[in-house]
Amino acid sequence: MKNLRVTLIGFLCLSNGMVSLAQQPVESLNKLLKDINGSLRLSVKEFNGTTLLSEQIFNKESLQTKTGNWSMQFKASSVLGHPEVMDVSTSFRLNSGIAKASAVSVSFDFSKWNSENYVLVPASVYNGNRYRAIGNGYNPQYQKDMYYNPSVPLTISNNPRLSIEEGKASLIELETGNAATPAMCFFSKKEQKGFIVLTWQMTKLGSSGLTIAENATKDSCSFSISAPAVRKMVTGFGDFHLSGDKAPDWKSGDEVALGFKVYVFSASSIPDLLKKFMQVRKDLSGLNNPRNILPMSKLFEVSTDICRGNFVEVPEGSFYRPENSKDFQLGWVSGMMNTYPC
Repeated sequence: MKNLRVTLIGFLCLSNGMVSLAQQPVESLNKLLKDINGSLRLSVKEFNGTTLLSEQIFNKESLQTKTGNWSMQFKASSVLGHPEVMDVSTSFRLNSGIAKASAVSVSFDFSKWNSENYVLVPASVYNGNRYRAIGNGYNPQYQKDMYYNPSVPLTISNNPRLSIEEGKASLIELETGNAATPAMCFFSKKEQKGFIVLTWQMTKLGSSGLTIAENATKDSCSFSISAPAVRKMVTGFGDFHLSGDKAPDWKSGDEVALGFKVYVFSASSIPDLLKKFMQVRKDLSGLNNPRNILPMSKLFEVSTDICRGNFVEVPEGSFYRPENSKDFQLGWVSGMMNTYPC
């Protein structure tokens, strides 16, 4: 990892200006998130493949590990006129030594957690995906109790989710590219509060990781952002497979910075969380900027070249082939869906 310097920027909810983690490592951070029983944890994690070997937590701005000496800088500033949001930046640097297969992490740890909290990762997780799940692949078969049963519970395929089973811990491992907006959110009915953390999609280490870990008793939960993503398993099409993620090796002088926006705000319902998210989802990334990459004439040429000659005439009749197959197809994204509009 050569001359690594990455920047991520962040925002936490507070209204009293600049906060230094080094000066007030526990007291200030607990105060930041006290309305939702949260605290901040900054750490370095060492892996063997995707298996976590150790996690070393910063209690001050320097950290000595077996592999080297680390330093960390943390800054947080309130946004004028918006006490519910704060901008945060934190950087990690390996000052000496060699750290094999390591990643850095910023975690929000929530105590007094409630399994009824509505957890959202846009386009990936809604209500924690805390539903009955069936199958292990595409188009799983309905189970017998689901037939002719108007009271069947909401059921999903085998996707990332928080558990519905009592006494079972949960782990959702995603990367920022799995979300429509790189964000993790929840609404607490008990506390009448909402929480949103926005982050950047990538650093020079690649896509960052978004992890939600809930303990077996479901009374504590952590939302973590890591650089880079180091997931044990990744979701497929209704199943899971090994991720192949790899944490980088660090040498003396390597540095990475993480940034994000964090909002803690009053909310009386799930729609309050959703409305707030829609209002702030572009606050970190900025508005979309169209990129003129390919002329429409070229796109039309490529598209027509792909499907030219797909109309087939056979003794039985004529039809349009929407796929590579030479056969007539009726369902899903095949024949009848495309033939009529064509």
